Amino acid sequence: MPKASDQALKKRIYRLEQLASIASMYYEQEMTQEEIADKFFISRSRISRLLKLAHKNGVVDIRIRHFADRSYELENLLKRSFHLKDAIVAVTDGMEYAQTLTQLGYFAAEYIDANIQSARTFGFSWGKSIGQTVDQLKGANLPDLELVQVIGGIFAQNPLIDIAGITQKVMQKYRGKPYYLNAPLFVDDEQAARVMRAQPIIAEALEKAEKADLILTGIGAIEQTNLQFLWKGFNAQELFNQLSHANAAGFICAQAFDIKGQPISGNFNNHVIGIPLDKLKKVKTVVAVSGGKGKAQAVMGALRGGYVDVLVTDINCVKEIFRLDRSFFDIKPSDETLTALSSNKGKV
Repeated sequence: MPKASDQALKKRIYRLEQLASIASMYYEQEMTQEEIADKFFISRSRISRLLKLAHKNGVVDIRIRHFADRSYELENLLKRSFHLKDAIVAVTDGMEYAQTLTQLGYFAAEYIDANIQSARTFGFSWGKSIGQTVDQLKGANLPDLELVQVIGGIFAQNPLIDIAGITQKVMQKYRGKPYYLNAPLFVDDEQAARVMRAQPIIAEALEKAEKADLILTGIGAIEQTNLQFLWKGFNAQELFNQLSHANAAGFICAQAFDIKGQPISGNFNNHVIGIPLDKLKKVKTVVAVSGGKGKAQAVMGALRGGYVDVLVTDINCVKEIFRLDRSFFDIKPSDETLTALSSNKGKV
């Protein structure tokens, strides 16, 4: 006699298949809700409720496309000045920062989706921009793709940056082979950090990260409020003082660098559990997502340091970079672009 649990499982599978059939008729076969209702001899309102249930149970996954303008001239300037494989500059004038993150996430997801098939190992960090990107990935069934976390996590829970959730979504999107970096992001004792990195399971994940074909990461700014938010559970004030004293301009994969792109002096980076800057530079393709006025110095340093191969940013970040250093581009922008960069409005 079948177990009750087996019967419940069979019942659930049958129910999900029924939802999938109805969703397929509506979304793929383009039948109306009334036509589907007639086929099943039920009301149209019942079909509407079943379609909502299909969404709730993950049977249907809708991806909303956002069509922000892009500044192709600035993209070309960035590519030529820093020998980038690609650059995407979204025109986000008038947008709130949350909207900007959504736009950047869309463009970054589009790039990852277009290039993931050729990757053997895909590494990823975490943060708000990464969360937005992962949410908008189409995904693919790539069982041979190695998926690896490239930096450790924070033990204090932060509901706005669900590290475990981001990791799980990446695994669900690609159904590949996971390599978890089960370690803290930062260890107070440098010797303890060295010992931790040598542990077999952590060492294996770090080795995979260093050999990745494609890495998705953000670029973080050195701001006290940012440290309190992203490095929750650590002494943010102490970290900020240490980084400020070392003239840090930003983070990439939790490693700090100055405005010239050089790793900061001192031993801060030795306390971080993650892929180091010298190894990151050797990765085939690093896709960095970072935008907004406050990220300008961090993006400048990351580009000068050669840590980025594909940059996804926005016009406000580039305008602030231009304000901070008009010689930032190796190639002179056109007069029209110079005028737009110098103003607070207008598209480039």
